[in-house]
Amino acid sequence: MTVSLARNPSGEPQYFIGIIQDISDRKRSEQQLQSEKLRLQLALEAMEMGTWESNLDTGIWSARTEAIFGYEPGAFASDHKAFLKLVHLEDQERVFQSLHHSFTTHSPYNIEYRINLNDGEIRWVAVNGKVGEKEEGDGFRIVGVVRDITDRKQAEIVSRQFQRMVEIAPVGMALVDQNYTYRLVNQIYLDQNERQLNEIVGVSIAT
Repeated sequence: MTVSLARNPSGEPQYFIGIIQDISDRKRSEQQLQSEKLRLQLALEAMEMGTWESNLDTGIWSARTEAIFGYEPGAFASDHKAFLKLVHLEDQERVFQSLHHSFTTHSPYNIEYRINLNDGEIRWVAVNGKVGEKEEGDGFRIVGVVRDITDRKQAEIVSRQFQRMVEIAPVGMALVDQNYTYRLVNQIYLDQNERQLNEIVGVSIAT
């Protein structure tokens, strides 16, 4: 409801003019949008993901994203140079080529790379983004999410090391998991047991 006072030419109050508008649809849309934001926030927190956006020169990071990159909330400088210092030297060219490609072709931005924390620790992140117009309609930006995948990357490295160890072993060798299920075997082990690879991997050792 909007009400305004009407006056005569001498400025004396004469009467009120009122306008009443039904805004039920707008309120329902606002409530729906708020619920969707809450669900998204809960999903991001459950998956330990942070959000970010960038126009290649400057960026906006959520508190969770800052934490992933080793910053206190609000401490990230939000510019190109500050971000560049965080990316591992061997990954910088690949990261910015991928960013530039996505920004110029409007294709999805999906990449995994290493970052340098302030304490010298090196960690891995997976970053996903999508190009869209800025809210004010002036140019484009990339909006995305980021998550720490260091544990997964370290597990992959260990797995490759074990796989190589099994492959080059001079004797028959097999690795089983905590459930006593075959995970890795070499050719010597297969020959000794007269089995094929698909008959062993993923099968319980008691079978």
